[in-house]
Amino acid sequence: MGGERKRFLWALFVALFFHAGVLALLMMPMKRSDLPVRVVNVSLVSGLPVSDEPAGGGEPDNEQPLPLVEPEPVSAPKPEPLPEPKPEPQPEPKPEPQPEPEPEPLPEPELEAPQPVATPEPVQPEPKADAPVSIPDEPTPPRQEKPELPVTPEPAPLPDPEAGLQSALERLRSQVSGSQPTELERKLARLQKKVNESGPPSNLYRRSGRGSGGEGMPPLTPYDSYLSTAVGIITRNWSFSASLLRETGGVEAYVAITVGIDGSIQDITFDRPSVSGYFNQTVTKALERSSPLPVVPPDVSIRPMRIGLIFTPGGIE
Repeated sequence: MGGERKRFLWALFVALFFHAGVLALLMMPMKRSDLPVRVVNVSLVSGLPVSDEPAGGGEPDNEQPLPLVEPEPVSAPKPEPLPEPKPEPQPEPKPEPQPEPEPEPLPEPELEAPQPVATPEPVQPEPKADAPVSIPDEPTPPRQEKPELPVTPEPAPLPDPEAGLQSALERLRSQVSGSQPTELERKLARLQKKVNESGPPSNLYRRSGRGSGGEGMPPLTPYDSYLSTAVGIITRNWSFSASLLRETGGVEAYVAITVGIDGSIQDITFDRPSVSGYFNQTVTKALERSSPLPVVPPDVSIRPMRIGLIFTPGGIE
């Protein structure tokens, strides 16, 4: 592009110079014809009419100026068209994110039907001759949640005439397992009956009888009145099934409780438990449900007192 432009300018310059020279040459004669011409009339022969023609008999100078040759107009070079500006690159539109295809649900595995398992028939053992008949354990009723009161273990038997019978009873009870033969239960009942016939273990139970303020009877003391109220509350909270007692004879429990001045049962002691463990459990639960008893009046006791209760299938004595 640069070389062609220079050549074009040189050619233009030469053409302009040439035309200027031609124009200058044409203008020079025109300027000379414009100068004033002095005409001298010389009369050689007198008497001759003076001719208006110029001397020399030549033809008048009728030179006409040459026509001006107009130079051809030099057309200015057309400016080269500027290159069109390149359009600015527009950012490509971001492709819209395509929604992820939902996963196809997996085919549910076919569950094979469980094959029935043949249950083997129980083999019944042959009954042995002269085998003791087993008696099922006594069912234990469901226990209700309640804070258990401390139960004092049974005190060691005192050296008295009843010691031999009590120790024999304990030995027989330890030999009896979950399934007790009927013969052993009868022996235990007979031993318990002998122990009961010998009387209560202490004077605490001799003063626990329930009096009545009827005719011919002395009025109830404050202690007897409080004891009657406490026995009524414990009786309402005591429940057992007589059908679960295989032997009702000799089923008797001597229980000593310690009652605080606020009525709470602070201690439970089986001075003489019954031969039935189920019966003893119902007694313990009844005492736990009955705590606290009514507040001990000041005219009854101003300190924790000990009360003896005798539990039998017929009630509380």
